[in-house]
Amino acid sequence: MLPSRGFLRSSPSLGLARTALHKSSSQIATRQFGTTLRSNGIVSQNSRALSGRRIGGPATFTAAMGQARYASTQPPVSPTPSPAAAAPIDSSVNLSVLSDVDSTPVSLSGSDLLNMPEQIGFLKSLGLDYGWGPTAMMEYLLEHTYIWTGLPWWASICLVSLGLRAVLVKPMFTAAEMAQRLQDLKRDPKYEALEREITGAIGSGMDQFAMMDKRNKMKAMQKAVGYRMLPASVPAVIQIPLGFGMFRLIRGMADLPVPSMEMGGALWFNDLTVSDPLFILPMLGAGLMIASMRVPLPYMAKSQQGTMKIMTLVAAPITLGVSIFLPAGLQLYFAVSTFLQFSQQWLTYQNWFRKMIGLRPVVLGGHPTTPVGGAYQAPRTLDVKGTVVEPPQKETFFESLKSTKAAAMEKLNNYQAKTTTKATHAKAQDYEEKRALEEKERMLARRQMRRAKNREA
Repeated sequence: MLPSRGFLRSSPSLGLARTALHKSSSQIATRQFGTTLRSNGIVSQNSRALSGRRIGGPATFTAAMGQARYASTQPPVSPTPSPAAAAPIDSSVNLSVLSDVDSTPVSLSGSDLLNMPEQIGFLKSLGLDYGWGPTAMMEYLLEHTYIWTGLPWWASICLVSLGLRAVLVKPMFTAAEMAQRLQDLKRDPKYEALEREITGAIGSGMDQFAMMDKRNKMKAMQKAVGYRMLPASVPAVIQIPLGFGMFRLIRGMADLPVPSMEMGGALWFNDLTVSDPLFILPMLGAGLMIASMRVPLPYMAKSQQGTMKIMTLVAAPITLGVSIFLPAGLQLYFAVSTFLQFSQQWLTYQNWFRKMIGLRPVVLGGHPTTPVGGAYQAPRTLDVKGTVVEPPQKETFFESLKSTKAAAMEKLNNYQAKTTTKATHAKAQDYEEKRALEEKERMLARRQMRRAKNREA
């Protein structure tokens, strides 16, 4: 049997193709990214050359197997010229350049993240991309404040909080005016009586038409004094989504964490990604929130003072428990926001400041206003004896606790009485329905008895 010339010709090509395939696959398996290799022109040419060898090698091997099978029965065939892609590897490609690819850096390490330049958009480069919405808006404001001003993170958070509070100044003043108009109206005995009737009629089963009539009267009285609900609710509508966006942004920056935030604090809270080690910021935020809620207490109606005292007593432990384990960046934001809110709340209840910005003066809640309209009054003698009017005394801390406890007990008793009244009304209604059903059954029984007697007659 004659030796196969095609099989012998293809053996070197097959060996080189296998070697090139093994080297290229090992090089691809060791790298993490392909952008660096594709950007290198020499390596790209070598990759194309290697791909041609991987395709050309098996094709030559298949042709050689066909020649080896029929070599003993067929005359020798002259070899066909191989295409340019099947040329020997060592003649066109220098495989030694692949050894230099291992030293090319293609992955990002922790030092690369720490040394990333802080510029506009670097938060999104770190993965903090919130699309669009309040969180993206807060990211835009905080990032631009941090980059353009050059301030540390704690100062940037304080500056953004101050800017948000400045945007809400005009809506807050309008809401304060609406709130004072409502407080003046609630001191009117007629409005207070309507409010009590509607509150008591919710569980007593009052006729819906009568309740709607009373509510329409309340709305007419509100319209007469110029109270509108929409301007009073604008600050809350604006502040809630912006506060949520700021909370989500700072929480994400602390969880990542952003490298510069780990040293972006001040004083005892140097690291903004962990909670305050001394718990000063959460306690300060809770205390300022309670103080801001207690500022309007002396100017509220007596019916609302008890409710507000209960709210302040309940809000203190809840706020402290929620914020005590948050990152220091969030605790700082809450403390600054509540301080600005307390300052603005205190200013809006000072008559000299209200006069300066054109708001009506506030009065204490215990002083009723004079009802509008003329009414006959019996003649009275003028008392010319001088009397000293003592100014209202402020409650001490323990007196405030006692009054809060009394208001809470009163609310609890009212709730129990309302629940009892509602249950009694439900029982009475069930009894009336049962009695009506029994009367109907008796009437049907009498009719049947009459029909039976008529048939017998």
